[in-house]
Amino acid sequence: MSFLRTIYLIFDTDRQEHMNKFEEIINGNYPSTIINKFTGLNEPLVSLHNQMIMAPEYIFIEDHFMTDMSYSILRKICRLEKVGETHIIIFGRSVDELDRAKAKNCKVSFLRIDDYNSLDLQQIKESLKQNFSRSI
Repeated sequence: MSFLRTIYLIFDTDRQEHMNKFEEIINGNYPSTIINKFTGLNEPLVSLHNQMIMAPEYIFIEDHFMTDMSYSILRKICRLEKVGETHIIIFGRSVDELDRAKAKNCKVSFLRIDDYNSLDLQQIKESLKQNFSRSI
């Protein structure tokens, strides 16, 4: 019996094609939580932080969402039970050393994706395996 962990999508965009692509990636195969500016910003993040009981498999975050609350969520993920590695996928820029430092001691992988239109969950999994196999 396979256990599917949640994918969290945290982004601040009103571009319908981006949202459609996220939904296509999930494709009903994963329980997911989408947080965007239509659901409010800080309050859902606080709620997510408080309710998270198991480390998610994937978190997609737009670059300008890397706020103190986002880092607090990352730190909590470090303390949660893991089924496997948590993949933190940040859109829009390279992951800098500050991001890595703030998530130190987490069993996480970071991946930069610039093109929303090229998103494909299988491709993301392969990229993570090839490029981000070591824990930070």
